[in-house]
Amino acid sequence: VHNIFPKKSTMWSLVFLKFFLYTATAGSQIGHLKCYNDYFHEMVCSWKVGLHVNCTSEFTLYFQRLLFPLPYNSCVPVNHNENGRLHCMCKIKIPQTVVNDNYSIEVHSNGSMLLKHSVIPAKTVKPRVPVSVSIHETKSKNFNLSWENNYPEEHFLQGYLMYEISYQKKGDPEQHTYTHIYMQLTHYEILRSVLTTECDYVA
Repeated sequence: VHNIFPKKSTMWSLVFLKFFLYTATAGSQIGHLKCYNDYFHEMVCSWKVGLHVNCTSEFTLYFQRLLFPLPYNSCVPVNHNENGRLHCMCKIKIPQTVVNDNYSIEVHSNGSMLLKHSVIPAKTVKPRVPVSVSIHETKSKNFNLSWENNYPEEHFLQGYLMYEISYQKKGDPEQHTYTHIYMQLTHYEILRSVLTTECDYVA
C-alpha cells in the first residue's frame, strides 16, 4: 500500500487495483470448505472454525490431482482471520493449471475425514494482483498509474482477464469512476481535466 501525494493541489492516496473475469470438538466447530487458485501454481483452501482452535495441531488437509492421479499430498493449515472470522488456511503448490483439471480436497482431524470437496480450478480463479503499483504526475499534468503484471507474457490468462481501475474523491464512496482495461497493459493515465481541483482522490 502506497500513499503518493503530488506537489499540485490534487492529491492521491494509494492505488488499489482489482482484477475481474469476463465467480466443542474440532469436528463440531468446522465450517464450509472453499478453495480458489491463481490459475498458475498456487491453490488456497480455507474453512471456518470456532474460537481457540489451533489449526496446525488439529487439522490436516489432503489433496489429489485427478487428471493425472498420484497419491494424496498433505498440507498443514495455519490460523487465518478472514473478515473477522477465524479460518484454517492452506496454501498448496500445484502444477500449472489446465482447463480439464480437477482436484479432490479432504480435511482430516484425529484420523477422521470431516470435509471433502471437489475443486475445478478453471471455475475457482482468483487472479494474482499486480505488483509495484505507483502513481505519478506527468509532464502534461495528468496522473499516470502504473504496475507490473504478475503473470508471464505467454500465460493463458493474458488474453482473458482485464483490470478494473476505480477512483473517487476521498470520503465520497458513492461517486466512483470505473475503467476496464486489458491485462496486457501496465499503465493508465487519468486526465486532470476530469478531476476537481483542491480535492484529494483515492484510486
